[in-house]
Amino acid sequence: PVICDTRTGQINYKPSFYYIAHFSRHIKEHARRIATTCYSEKMEVTAFENPDSTIAVILLNRTTEKLPATLRLEGELFYVPCPPCSISWTPPVFASEEGPAVAVWVSKVNASDSGMEKGLEQQTPLQFRMDDGVNISNLITVEENNTYQTMDGFGASITEASAHLYQTELSNQQQISMMTALFDKETGIGLSMLRQPIGATDHCVAPYTFASSEQADSLPGFDFSHELKEIFPTVEDALAVEPGRVKVMASCW
Repeated sequence: PVICDTRTGQINYKPSFYYIAHFSRHIKEHARRIATTCYSEKMEVTAFENPDSTIAVILLNRTTEKLPATLRLEGELFYVPCPPCSISWTPPVFASEEGPAVAVWVSKVNASDSGMEKGLEQQTPLQFRMDDGVNISNLITVEENNTYQTMDGFGASITEASAHLYQTELSNQQQISMMTALFDKETGIGLSMLRQPIGATDHCVAPYTFASSEQADSLPGFDFSHELKEIFPTVEDALAVEPGRVKVMASCW
């Protein structure tokens, strides 16, 4: 989600950075995915119930047209205008006499697909109303009593290529700015998980291995030192943003 341009020294946040933010900022640890039914081939949707009982719905409009979406939850409706090529996050946040209010955040790429028209932009809150069965288009039904897996978090990987650029091309201030943008849950997008590859990947500075020669099953020549040069220090910087919050999962690439 982040590109470092070594020619200019600039850090560019790609559309995926903002799209991931809809998940990582608003879907909490131990949130449970809940069932949805989307009656439109033009939209994709997923929904989660957080431990505090708030519900987050993520809407994806891949088309080049503005689509009105109708969300049905517990017999009430609200309408979300989904801009073309956009992703939206919509959770109920409080109740009023007019019905529960809904906060809406939108990310949208620009017309030339070269950047973001809207990064992570909050929209005017919406209100639920009773389901009268009229003026419904692109209907999405949220079935909060039909639940699936529990979420541990959302995140990314710090590969050797990423760690190398981070350690050699960025100033100290740029390093702080990047880690804050990625892992701070208040001022950044709040990534909460790292899937760290065990050994080399296709995103390496050069091929390497922990066991460079054939040896006994006990691996007497096992050498992990390559990971300690740039990858581990970068992971440690990520974990230091909010100590104890980010989980690390090690797995083969």
